[in-house]
Amino acid sequence: AWQDGAFWSIDNRRTFVYKHCRMGRICVEVCSWRDCPEFEMKWKNGLPTRVDMDGGRRVGLCQRLVDIPLPRSPVMHKDYTSVQAYMSEEDQYLHDSALDQLALRRCRAAAFEDEVAASVGVAGKYEALLPNEEWLPATVLRAHADGTFEAQIWRGQSTPFAYPQISPSRLRLATSSMPTPAFAIGDGPALPKCETFVMPPGVRSSLSIPWCALCLAVVGLEARALREHERCQHSQHTFGCLTCG
Repeated sequence: AWQDGAFWSIDNRRTFVYKHCRMGRICVEVCSWRDCPEFEMKWKNGLPTRVDMDGGRRVGLCQRLVDIPLPRSPVMHKDYTSVQAYMSEEDQYLHDSALDQLALRRCRAAAFEDEVAASVGVAGKYEALLPNEEWLPATVLRAHADGTFEAQIWRGQSTPFAYPQISPSRLRLATSSMPTPAFAIGDGPALPKCETFVMPPGVRSSLSIPWCALCLAVVGLEARALREHERCQHSQHTFGCLTCG
């Protein structure tokens, strides 16, 4: 939540891990300060040490599992930290080396995410990895607030289908010279109608919004609006299977 010129988190342990591991940009849910009393409670409890903690950017850590050595971290404030077992020098070196490699991968991933977001609507620039480990040409349609993208994927030249929530880790620059049909973004007639779509792993089977995969659009306020929309707008043969045709 936003307060006093900065964003603050109530999930201190997770935030410490993000900072220690140098994760860089992460996707979080932004809440209202007033709607969650825990923000104000932790804000007041931290007032006495906030100056010492670099304005909330460092932490005091208390080790609970003393049989598991902890790494030293620049995010810890030594005067407010109670650790009984640190990593050995050799383990700390290996740990820090792994963090350096992770930070480099995260930096490259963030740059790629920015590139994908800037390439919305560019036909055929990327390929998407399907759950069956097949790569197909893709056009990114939208960037979502949760860090995922909506993509239009092509099998051949005449079978487009939608991938409504694809992670950037499942996209790559196109390696095939296969041309991808161009189209206009939006709800106009230039947008091709997809014949099937990919449900990303982990997505709940129950609909949170009535989103039509054939129209690439929200069609109402409740799940039953989608059923009504399908009956009125689409014939049964339009719900083809990507595998069976």
